[in-house]
Formats: sequence, structure tokens, C-alpha cells
Amino acid sequence: MALNLGGGRLGFLPHVPKLKEGESEPYLVRPATLDDIEFLSQLYELGCRRSLVSCVWGEDEWRYEINGKSEKNVNRSEVRLIEDINGEKVGFLTHRFFNWDN
Repeated sequence: MALNLGGGRLGFLPHVPKLKEGESEPYLVRPATLDDIEFLSQLYELGCRRSLVSCVWGEDEWRYEINGKSEKNVNRSEVRLIEDINGEKVGFLTHRFFNWDN
């Protein structure tokens, strides 16, 4: 293969800092909706600038990823939006709908 397969970043539970007593989460992660497509598209386009080769995604691809795939589709990913405590959109992430392990 000549191109990176997949790519992305990984996160593991031990890397998530524990909240101090009385501290609350600074961000909320929620399922993306069709209303989020413009934000997702803009942020995705910015991310693509890091690579020499990227895939062009438009509204149709985001709509399909959010609402179009069957729950039984093994290639389905969950799209999540990240918001700060004021409800401002600050990022997004995708993850598989299943866990590889426990």
C-alpha cells in the first residue's frame, strides 16, 4: 500500500485525567445531528489540510454517515460533537459502534 490506511488518533481511559473534587466536566460529547453538518464540514476541511491526500466530503457524505447507514453496517461509525459548557461547538470525533475489547 502506498497510502496510510485509516489514520487518526487514539485515546485510552488511563489517559483521561480524573476530575478534582468539586470540579465538573469542561466539555460535553453528544451525538451529531443533521444540523451540525456545516460545522463538521468546515472542521473536516481544516483537518484535511494536514495531509497531502484526503477525501472530499460534502453534505451528502455527512448525512449518510450520521443517519444513512444501517445499524447492522460493520463500517458504521458514530459521529460525536464536542461542545464547551456554554454549548459552543469546539470539535468532533468519530468512533466505532462497538468495542474491540472490554
